[in-house]
Amino acid sequence: MTTTRWKPAWLSTTRPRTAHMVLAAALAAVALPAGATLSAASAADAEAGPEVEPRVLTELSRDDTTTFWVYLEGKAELDDAARITDRARQGEVVRDELQETAKASQAGLIEVLDEAGADYQPFWIANAVEVTGDADLLDRITSLPEVDQVTADRTYTLPEPTPAGEIAATGDVEWGIDRIGAPKVWDEFDADGEGIVVGSIDSGVQYNHPALVEQYRGNNGDGTFSHDYSWWDPGVSCGIINTVPCDNVGHGTHTVGTMVGDDGGDNHIGVAPGATWIAAKGCSGSTCNQSMLLSSGEFMLAPTTRGGRNPRPDLRPDVINNSWGSAAAGEDPWFKQTVDAWVAAGIFPVFSNGNEGPTCGSDGNPGNMEASYGVGAFDADGNIASFSSRGPSQWDDDLIKPDVSAPGVAIRSSYPGSKYAVGSGTSMAAPHVAGSIALLWSAAPAVRRDIDLTRRLLDETAIDVEDLSCGGTAGDNNVWGQGRLDTYAAAAAAPRGETGTVSGTVTDAETGAPVANATISVNASSGPVGLPATTDAEGRFSALVSTGSYTVTASATAYVDGSQPAAVGTGETTTVDLALEAPAGKALALSDDALDFGSVPIGTTADAETITLTNTGGVPVTVFDVTDHANGFVHEGGTCSGVPFQLSRLETCTLEISFRPTEQGPSQTSLAIASSADPDQRISVQGAGTPIPARVGSLQTASLQKYLQSAVIDPAGRYAYFGTANLGEPLPGVIVKYDLKTFKRVGTISVGIGQKMLQTGVMDPSGKYAYFGIATSPARVVRIDLDTFKMDKILMLAADEYNIRSSIIDPDGRYAYFGTGTNPGKVVKVDLATFTRVGAAVVTGEYLATGVIDPAGEFGYFGTMNYPEARVVKVDLDTMAQVGSITLGSGERYLRSSVMDPAGRYAYFGSGEASAGKLVRVDLAEFKRDTAIDVAVGLTSGVIDPSGRFATFGTVDTPGRVFNIDLDTFEKSGSVTLGKGEDGLVSAIIDPKGEHVYFGTRTGPGKVVKVRVGAPYRLSAEAHETRTGFAADLAWHGATAPQVDVVRGGVVVATVPNTGRYTDEIVDRSTSSSEYRICDTGTDRCSNPVTAEVTPAD
Repeated sequence: MTTTRWKPAWLSTTRPRTAHMVLAAALAAVALPAGATLSAASAADAEAGPEVEPRVLTELSRDDTTTFWVYLEGKAELDDAARITDRARQGEVVRDELQETAKASQAGLIEVLDEAGADYQPFWIANAVEVTGDADLLDRITSLPEVDQVTADRTYTLPEPTPAGEIAATGDVEWGIDRIGAPKVWDEFDADGEGIVVGSIDSGVQYNHPALVEQYRGNNGDGTFSHDYSWWDPGVSCGIINTVPCDNVGHGTHTVGTMVGDDGGDNHIGVAPGATWIAAKGCSGSTCNQSMLLSSGEFMLAPTTRGGRNPRPDLRPDVINNSWGSAAAGEDPWFKQTVDAWVAAGIFPVFSNGNEGPTCGSDGNPGNMEASYGVGAFDADGNIASFSSRGPSQWDDDLIKPDVSAPGVAIRSSYPGSKYAVGSGTSMAAPHVAGSIALLWSAAPAVRRDIDLTRRLLDETAIDVEDLSCGGTAGDNNVWGQGRLDTYAAAAAAPRGETGTVSGTVTDAETGAPVANATISVNASSGPVGLPATTDAEGRFSALVSTGSYTVTASATAYVDGSQPAAVGTGETTTVDLALEAPAGKALALSDDALDFGSVPIGTTADAETITLTNTGGVPVTVFDVTDHANGFVHEGGTCSGVPFQLSRLETCTLEISFRPTEQGPSQTSLAIASSADPDQRISVQGAGTPIPARVGSLQTASLQKYLQSAVIDPAGRYAYFGTANLGEPLPGVIVKYDLKTFKRVGTISVGIGQKMLQTGVMDPSGKYAYFGIATSPARVVRIDLDTFKMDKILMLAADEYNIRSSIIDPDGRYAYFGTGTNPGKVVKVDLATFTRVGAAVVTGEYLATGVIDPAGEFGYFGTMNYPEARVVKVDLDTMAQVGSITLGSGERYLRSSVMDPAGRYAYFGSGEASAGKLVRVDLAEFKRDTAIDVAVGLTSGVIDPSGRFATFGTVDTPGRVFNIDLDTFEKSGSVTLGKGEDGLVSAIIDPKGEHVYFGTRTGPGKVVKVRVGAPYRLSAEAHETRTGFAADLAWHGATAPQVDVVRGGVVVATVPNTGRYTDEIVDRSTSSSEYRICDTGTDRCSNPVTAEVTPAD
């Protein structure tokens, strides 16, 4: 059935659609001839056209046609509509804006589709058109300037509820209803949801279930039913003739029961039994296709008859429960426009957060979007459910998800067949929140459609639960969100009954300047009422309150609290302006009085922490002294000038505090600030020195992005790209982009169905492209344009060249060479300029799992996985012929990692056997095995310091370990065991400075672990003239001793604390330059030499 609710004259009729299912056959390999490439449709220049998801191209290379989605650039302006107070008009304006934008944007595309006789379905709630077509049609579509992007068709899932034993009801209600305080809202505020409509997008509803039939909006109350405007079945899943609501899964009936269910007898299963419900069957079964969900989203914004006619936005629901989603969808924006439209129309969007926990970053889309209110689950004992998906959101590592947590374990509710069933899942938790909103809005009608205030009420009254395992704070974290839902507290804090508004401006009594970020509390004789307000940059505030007499108080840093009485009448706005006075006397405020630097590798400097000093008194304050350094903690930098300095009232300056440990173990002290306000203010500081290598931190991929088997880094060291190897998963491989400066995930691209094993990768020297080898049969190489972060070409190798496992690239970036995991092994040469296969060499040995290339690009050396002894084979990269082979010693097998020293003298191969790892050094000048060291565990990844001082290898064990190898002595120089879940280090990259290595784990989901491996000893110097000669300001990094020697002209001239800075004054006007080094006292470990030279003034 075609599901278009608006039908302009230019719109052609499209054929019926049915639900799309995930098919294993969709994973079939792309059939291309050897050496052929597949590039983005229609684009000689990939940057000129819209983004096309690689999966679409893959499907079109396999099938004559496929279904895809075309998104247009036009965006409806809904900000004004969101401020409309008349509910009916607001809904109409939102719908009209969306439809007019879609009509204007889609006209050219619709014309092309009609000319082609294509099957398509336009939507208006998202400015998108679903199209089924071939590659030629895609080419025409992407040539249209108004097309923004093209994505593949998707299927979303109804999370499978976890069976659970029944938990006894509390009193006469289910435990979850009692736990959130719903009965107290019914009793104390005489509110049960009456007058509020809840919507459900799910698998449908048994509309005549005893616990639901009375609450169904389509119930006429006389034994008859009118299903128009209350039921939508876009896939005609309930039957063409039988057009009444149905539920062939049970999921929707269960969730609606938790929102509103009550049979009038013993089954009090719903949070808001006085509310009414409507539903859209967005899920034909246990899966939900994109078109049905968008169609359901349109119905919710503007309900129609069962035939999709005569839309009535005034009949839209107040809140919509969406207990569906997919973690695999990541940051796909397909439902974002729908949620934004709902919010603009005053509809509260509730989503389950997903059942992929306890993994961090496993939250589902669309619940992981900022505008969606995502819900986690907890049990009757107050514990977070193990399955409850965790944040952070895949959209942004700083976006906390879930938003709140609600009862979601052993939830008893309605079930088809007029039965009741018990289930667990965030699907069960979300309707507790949706029902709570219905209760809240019936208890406090003035809050209805105020999405921001409703979110604040839910967030700020939730019961905090500290769990920082996935990040966040005690009050807002990626396990619980804002905490456990407390519906009663939210209703108690809401303005109930007759309401009015208190507004005003807070200013400085002396200057009249606005006071920003002041806290406004409204207080009755019994205490504070409602939530506190905060002034904006102009000092303005506004608060909705129940009518009555109050005292309004403003509090702000550096001011004395100010208060004024306020009488608030019904529907009135009472203005209260407050002028705050400065406090008497002197006061100096510190932004923080305690700093914790955590673990910091010895010889390195932690990122500086900033302390802001503010004069919060009424008169100027003089700062006489600030502690310079103590126990490795150093005050250096900031905007505060040299002591003494003075701060006038409200003036600020900053101090930057760093930690530079010189010994292993914890260190703590306090830094003192002496001022005319307080002679001894203290900042408590602590940290711990750890030996190198040292784990710094880790980032987790999305839940279905597993096994980070390959990795490359750009030449500048700013971004890293990790490829997944989703073995055993019916999902395409992805490449995850990380910003190494901020150490955050900043992008993800799919390489298409059938291409899931990204086993190896190389980066061209210019940083323009990265090339990933895919272990398919035959193998493929995908080229990634790093400027646009898109896959722009795919190269198919020969039929017997499969299972790519290793790769090298020549220094000029002209050719790349890929080693196969075959027997015998092959090295395949690819011309990167033309992106074509240009040759191959068959080698002695099998399974070429690792390889290195000499600095001249003449020879490649590949390690094999042979048993019982592995081989290193040498390949002439010009002739593409094997020119040598070394059989290694006993126990030196399964070579899985390798590095080459910058001079090209030695290569080092790590054996990957789990319990008998060795590192073998090969003399390349003589091409023979030189020596080996025993590491006792398999080495599955390795990198070398750019200067050749050391190599770093990651291991296969659980958890993974990292070993530093001193290449001068060829000995282990340090190791570190990583954290829980940081297992099997199968890929590694090192930054250009040789300071950090980033390891990819063989876990699901994958993790990128940052390890500090080097502390380069660096010195810099600046010289300036003095009255008696010149002075050299020295600054260094990397010293590891408590004290250092200052060496000038080869002579130690001072021994000073290792603070990282020192000024050497030379009383000799005839000298204008000197060479300096800094050395750890008592050792021969020294920095680079630096010449400090002063240029005399004219």
